[in-house]
Amino acid sequence: MKGKAAGGISFFSALGLLFIGLKLGGVIDWPWFWVLSPLWGPWAIMLSVLLLLAIGAVFVVGTTLLLSYIKDRRVRKRMEKRYDEAKRDCGPPTFTTTGQVVRDSGEGITK
Repeated sequence: MKGKAAGGISFFSALGLLFIGLKLGGVIDWPWFWVLSPLWGPWAIMLSVLLLLAIGAVFVVGTTLLLSYIKDRRVRKRMEKRYDEAKRDCGPPTFTTTGQVVRDSGEGITK
């Protein structure tokens, strides 16, 4: 028969029914928490794995952003230092009568 859906009971459901039967029959003396664990256990494991993956993703993204910020800060400081050195080496700008900016580089006026 084509298109017939496969049915049945899952392994964890069968194990849960077995544990419930054993508990009600007095064969095992476990707390109900553990008797019902095959019913909620797979969900708890899946949620725990998803939570750990989310925490890992937040850690990776946060670390990447932090390292990028530190690198940008270092580059910015280096550029500011070079700018300050260039500003110090060139001296203040001087203007010609036509309004052009010229700087004295120590070897005469350059445009």
